[in-house]
Amino acid sequence: MRRTVQVRRRDGPVSVLKLAEGEDTAAFLRRLRGLAADATASHVTPGTAPVFFAGMSDVPGLPTGSEGYALRFLNTSAGEVAWLDAGDRASALKG
Repeated sequence: MRRTVQVRRRDGPVSVLKLAEGEDTAAFLRRLRGLAADATASHVTPGTAPVFFAGMSDVPGLPTGSEGYALRFLNTSAGEVAWLDAGDRASALKG
């Protein structure tokens, strides 16, 4: 399974980027920073596998076993998803 990143843009649509066959992480990061999308969608669509997320809220709901940071958790409980706080997010960015 290829790694997929979905980024909701300020104007509404979602940019979908997938790690290409043989693409190294540095090249993928460059594409991600430029939001060079492989496709666009009208909304974020999590699959069934756990994900890492960061956002204003957990809309749509997240798969069990996911972890991430949100200002408001509306659809998932701490028993289903590991809620990270701002300190955890800052630590992850430093490491």
